[in-house]
Amino acid sequence: MKKSKRGRNSIMGEHSRQTQAMIGPDYQAEIPIGSSSYEEVPSYENEDALMWDPSALAERDVEDYLQQVASSSLTSPTPDIVSYPVPDNEEALYQLLKCGHNTEEALRRRRINPYPRASPLSLWAKEECEAFECGLRMFGKKFYLIQQYKVRTRSIGELINFYYLWKT
Repeated sequence: MKKSKRGRNSIMGEHSRQTQAMIGPDYQAEIPIGSSSYEEVPSYENEDALMWDPSALAERDVEDYLQQVASSSLTSPTPDIVSYPVPDNEEALYQLLKCGHNTEEALRRRRINPYPRASPLSLWAKEECEAFECGLRMFGKKFYLIQQYKVRTRSIGELINFYYLWKT
């Protein structure tokens, strides 16, 4: 290696190569015959649809509706207590949309066909609970390790939710 005048080692010597842009027809890629061009790609088939129009119903009316849904829910721990912010309920909002933003009709339909929610604890098998407790003893609160080695049937988020239900 030569030592440059500036005192740095240089593999290429005194003169360095300059980067040159490769421009012109000689440097263009050739597209193989039969390749799809952009014009041949079908357009997006599913039209986007506006699902919720915030101007169709006053925000306060939507909050009251969601509060009524939450208070009539089978899983609501205290149906007489009004809580704010109101819990979001996508199914209830979709029902309201299907009813043309008519809250009375949406509530009537929910009474006819309620959406009961199962308790997260009831969904866990005994073996899963035991494996979770074993994993907690082995790995502490390293839920990713518990999921990886002990309770592979559950996501890390489910393990964390279960932990907070389990420890109470």
